[in-house]
Amino acid sequence: MSYVPSSAAEVLAPRELIVGDSEEPLVVVGYLTSVSSRAEVFASRLGSAHTQFDTQRGFAVSAIRMQLESGPLPGTKTLAANALSSREQFTRYAEAVRELNHRGSEVLERVDSHLQTIRVQKAEIETIAHRIGAWAEYTWNEGAPSQMPEPRSSGMIETADPSERLFEVERLRQAYGSRWQIASRRWADAIADIDSEGRRWLSLIDQRRAAERALVVSLHRTEIGRLAFSPGVRTEGLSSAIALSFFGTRPVAEAGPLEPPTSHQLLLKLIGTSDGSDVWNNSPNSMMVAANWAKLSAEEQNILIAQVPWVIGNLPGLPFTPRDLANQNLVDFYDANRDRLDPRSLAALDAVIGLMDRDKTGVPPRYIVALNLQNGEVPMVAVGYGDLDSADNLTWEVPGMESDADNALEIWDRASRNLYTEQKLLAGLNDLGSVGVIAFLSYDTPDLADSIDVWGGLKPGADGVLSPDLARLGAARLAAELDGTWAARNQPLGVSPGYVSPDSPRISVVAHSYGTTTAADALMLVRYEVDSFTMLGSAGLDTGRVPSLEALAVAEPFGQRQQIYANSAEGDRLATLGMKYGGRGNPNPQYQVDGLVNYEGAGYFHSDGFVTSNGEVFQPTDGHSVIGEKKGPFMSAPKAALYLLGFEASKGRGYWDAGTESLRNMAATSLGLPGEVLEGVSYAK
Repeated sequence: MSYVPSSAAEVLAPRELIVGDSEEPLVVVGYLTSVSSRAEVFASRLGSAHTQFDTQRGFAVSAIRMQLESGPLPGTKTLAANALSSREQFTRYAEAVRELNHRGSEVLERVDSHLQTIRVQKAEIETIAHRIGAWAEYTWNEGAPSQMPEPRSSGMIETADPSERLFEVERLRQAYGSRWQIASRRWADAIADIDSEGRRWLSLIDQRRAAERALVVSLHRTEIGRLAFSPGVRTEGLSSAIALSFFGTRPVAEAGPLEPPTSHQLLLKLIGTSDGSDVWNNSPNSMMVAANWAKLSAEEQNILIAQVPWVIGNLPGLPFTPRDLANQNLVDFYDANRDRLDPRSLAALDAVIGLMDRDKTGVPPRYIVALNLQNGEVPMVAVGYGDLDSADNLTWEVPGMESDADNALEIWDRASRNLYTEQKLLAGLNDLGSVGVIAFLSYDTPDLADSIDVWGGLKPGADGVLSPDLARLGAARLAAELDGTWAARNQPLGVSPGYVSPDSPRISVVAHSYGTTTAADALMLVRYEVDSFTMLGSAGLDTGRVPSLEALAVAEPFGQRQQIYANSAEGDRLATLGMKYGGRGNPNPQYQVDGLVNYEGAGYFHSDGFVTSNGEVFQPTDGHSVIGEKKGPFMSAPKAALYLLGFEASKGRGYWDAGTESLRNMAATSLGLPGEVLEGVSYAK
């Protein structure tokens, strides 16, 4: 019989759930109980000594009494209280581990049972197929067709008499047809059950990680926890740090940036050097990275994921699953050192934790594709939706102004889930397979304060929306990620650069506002073409970098135009202002802008609302926003001005809002479905 996994361990996601048991944290509980008890006894004895000193007089006695009051007494009480609090946290953690391990063991048992069902039903199908002469190979996780194939050969069927042949075919059909259907249905049910258990397994893993994170955070909030995580433990030795704490001195956090480890000897096999500190700004060749990663053993891969998570989590060319695993470890590292993060990095970290810990019922799988939190710098994050390592269609989203990770991750989470849902709908209707969406909040986007004078329009500035500088800087990283996506998905298929396989994913880019400037610059830098490029509310392209749309690395299907699209809603008045005052080129053939380069070649679509012939309503976009906000009666004057000027969209009327014509059309163009674009795609004559 052909291959069927031998156990659940070969089927479930490669992430550990059942590690250790609940007895291990209970040992810590016992130890902390002892510490708390002894500290209370010691505090009682110190209190008695302090009372005895009250009856004495003299300078030396007063000094000793003051020393007891300022150090040992409060320190010992703190130790007792912290030990008691930590004991409660470990007890809760032990209970969570016990429950999760129990539920995980049940998942493993059920998957093993389903695999046994598949073995039995697969053997039944193969036996029937052999007997009816309709042999075919059916893979274990796809199953067999519900209807038995037509019998083709047996001793009787091969006789010369047609009537006997028909009789034998009918006999075989009667003998085996029902058995085939039963086996096929049981097989299909077992596959569906395994898929369901796989999702349950991932949920349990997330819960285990959340329990571990809750334990670390709760310990970190105690005096003793801060001591354990403090630099003093590393620089002065544990006994010295405890002495300082005992006498009431809290360790002070190190100055300077918090830097996760970036060096390991195994990196030599992966990137050619043991130092990976520069992979963000100078990524190595992504095809080399993909090939070298495949050569590492599973043990070597796990070592790198655990010990240099910043490098692995931010290395283009790697599959998305190990990057996510590494970045989950990196989240834990930053979370354990949160008192050493600056406010922006801490805000971004909390946004990522909130995103990953959120209830996942009915939402696509989420990946932390990139995570780079360096004090004093803009926090940078990329988050993915869907099964990125197998999705048939992958879309990178590039945000514009005011989209740094610390303040825009929640908005782009909503936007990404909206696009994922719309793409999934269209892909299903057009038999295009699965989808995945990645939000690129991995560059320094222009800030509103540096870019706009609410009452006087846009203003210049090196870090503002009118300057090309931030787009040029961000484009290098985006290009590395796009090439890394191509390599990670195509290298395992044995595809040479410049070619694709029938199993190669479609890779597209969708950008908004200043993000179109960044994305176009990136498409001048990439090694591998993307399949389409869609621009919403473009703030213009950098004419110093982009000579023409034809020069962008966007594939040109045989006999067809490059799939480059542009749209700007009629209610969006900010996009053209950014273009005009920034002196950038106009990619949108809907209109011509005097005094600017007007690029040719893009198709344009509508986003001003549409009602289909069957009465389905798609809302218009009435401002520049990605996600529209509710207008309020007590809105501030500057905010009201932003609405009136078309700078911000109203609730439900942003470019990425669900139910808008804009969302439907960007989903269609990014999937290569121009025929699904409402009101069609138009080209300038």
